[in-house]
Amino acid sequence: MRVSPVCWKSPIAGSTSCAVAGWERRAKAMQRERRDFSIFFFLFACLAATLDNLWLTGQNQPDGRYGMSLLKFLAAAAFLAGSAGASAHEFWIAPDDYVVEAGQEVKADLLVGSFLVGEAYPWLTRNRVAAHVYGPDGDAEITGREGDMPALRFTPGGEGLHRVIFHSQPGFVVFDKPETFPHYLEYEGLDWVLAAHKARGLPETGFIERYIRNAKALVQVGEALPEQVDAPTGMPFELTALQNPYVAGQGAVEVALTWQGQAAADVQVAIFVLPPGGKAPDDMVRTLVRTGADGRASVPLELAGDYMLAAVHMEPLEGDVAAVWQSHWATLTFQIAK
Repeated sequence: MRVSPVCWKSPIAGSTSCAVAGWERRAKAMQRERRDFSIFFFLFACLAATLDNLWLTGQNQPDGRYGMSLLKFLAAAAFLAGSAGASAHEFWIAPDDYVVEAGQEVKADLLVGSFLVGEAYPWLTRNRVAAHVYGPDGDAEITGREGDMPALRFTPGGEGLHRVIFHSQPGFVVFDKPETFPHYLEYEGLDWVLAAHKARGLPETGFIERYIRNAKALVQVGEALPEQVDAPTGMPFELTALQNPYVAGQGAVEVALTWQGQAAADVQVAIFVLPPGGKAPDDMVRTLVRTGADGRASVPLELAGDYMLAAVHMEPLEGDVAAVWQSHWATLTFQIAK
């Protein structure tokens, strides 16, 4: 993973954007751990799928499609378990094409991973709170067949900027190593959480965090115009671009970060960029900004490539619940042409 040595002052957020160089070594170690953890689950998924093809067939659905049999379901579940384990962080939407023509089908993966290295997440209806595409002609729900990969498919009818979202059901992670939670908080700019964790008398290991994903991608259909802009979709924690990033000649775009519809101030926003032809994580560039009092930050568009913006909101959970923290993860993806 490459990190930018350049820091700049954000005119909107009034804060400095720079890379966290100390995380380069740690990031590679985390990536190796995640790959090692996933191998077993991947092999199990392959075995289950093979047995399924040999011994089982799906049941016909009323609409003529084939349902997913038990072993296919187990394969998908095992794949998800491997993807969500170890040091996996972000969850994002990655369209095959970010710029398309009207009437062209858009296929997009749901990716789970870190440093723009992700494993594809299949369509599972029970893991969805909302999956929608919003365009100039209105919005439509995205649906799929159990186990579909790519998970998201839709066909835009008209030109303009389209917003694709996936809001997930909660997932859970158990912290079983004392160093994992502090490292994760440092990386996500959530230092206050560690002090609060200690003040609540919580243990260093063996506790649970509940997490919820709020992912959005911007897909441009036809010509990009300045008046075609992103807008909030109602997800609890959401990144919204205030200018259309597909309009040529822009040096930066402002983004607004909201929590429950209100400005989320002084929150770290990580900017991941993978240049054209690059391979993650080695060619990926990560820089940081923080939102100002108005919940806004400026995102430089100096590099061409695939962009992912990411932020995390953390809140304590009290009472009769297994988890002691709940996190909301917001991502926004788009592409800047050469």
